Amino acid sequence: MAAKTISEGRRVQGTAEVLHERAGRLVGYLVSHNEEEAQAVTFYDSSSTSGTVLHKVWIPAGEVVYIRFGMSSAREEANIERSAIPFSAGLAVDPGLCDVAVWAIGYG
Repeated sequence: MAAKTISEGRRVQGTAEVLHERAGRLVGYLVSHNEEEAQAVTFYDSSSTSGTVLHKVWIPAGEVVYIRFGMSSAREEANIERSAIPFSAGLAVDPGLCDVAVWAIGYG
């Protein structure tokens, strides 16, 4: 079994960033911003800050969004690898004008 690297709420702000360079799973994210218009955050299945869009979310003005995929109880946490969004080439995030914390598991 490949080694796992867990990103514990890694913060991304201002510029796009590669979080993992191999396969893994996007577990969740927390996003906020102070802009007057909705803002987009884009996650890529890529080892660069562009490529195949894995997940894109629009955050309304004045809102804070917290998503943890497929988890609503501690019992379900054991099944995290089945419920999180898989990526194969890597995980990158473009935060746009948002402040983003990302939880992910990287393999290898």
